[in-house]
Amino acid sequence: MMLERAPDQLASWVDQKCRELSSSPEARRYARLRRDELVKKFYEELRPLSLFAQHCHSGRNDVYCQPNLNKRDNFDAVIRNCSTTPETILFIQFTSTTESYEESLRMEVLNEGGSVNALGKVKVKGTRVTGHTIEVENECVLHSEVVGKNLRLIKERAQEKAKREHSEQHVLVIVIDDYFAFTSDEDIATLKDFVEWVVISPKLDFKTLYLLGASGKTLLRFELPKYR
Repeated sequence: MMLERAPDQLASWVDQKCRELSSSPEARRYARLRRDELVKKFYEELRPLSLFAQHCHSGRNDVYCQPNLNKRDNFDAVIRNCSTTPETILFIQFTSTTESYEESLRMEVLNEGGSVNALGKVKVKGTRVTGHTIEVENECVLHSEVVGKNLRLIKERAQEKAKREHSEQHVLVIVIDDYFAFTSDEDIATLKDFVEWVVISPKLDFKTLYLLGASGKTLLRFELPKYR
């Protein structure tokens, strides 16, 4: 899991693990809950690292990607570019709008009932320790509401990462929902405007901000003011 790999090697390894984690109903139920720390790390950081590397460095044999499992560090992965002299080191910090407590509750309902509304409001009573009941509303949700909610989540994730010091060698990658929220050119235009006017701030101690679609299809890049 911690091995340094070229982008295409990493993509092959991640694809294999995805197949293993969806190879049976039991495996899918296990993977959905993210209770295992390594499974959680895989979906929140290793798969995004692979998608990011494929966007930026697909086919390269002089670029190497390595996950970082040390929670005390202020980066989740390293990308080393050996085509430059000296080599270029990039520290990657990941965060996500698609991995949350609300989504973990939604996955519990899916595991127990076999289906769940992907966008319905989640209500919970009690705790996992004492026992809880979860209700997911099975109603239609306006697309504008989905977009608005996800814009707010992007802002919140960026604000959380602005609380810690990084450097000019760091980039921030926020994984976003491009399955339901940002699905059209109009949505992407709205997203870009929101990020440029609301999210970008000198408090973000990173060289670059990337928005990476959870599907792997979307990658948006924003240079941040602190290191321009």
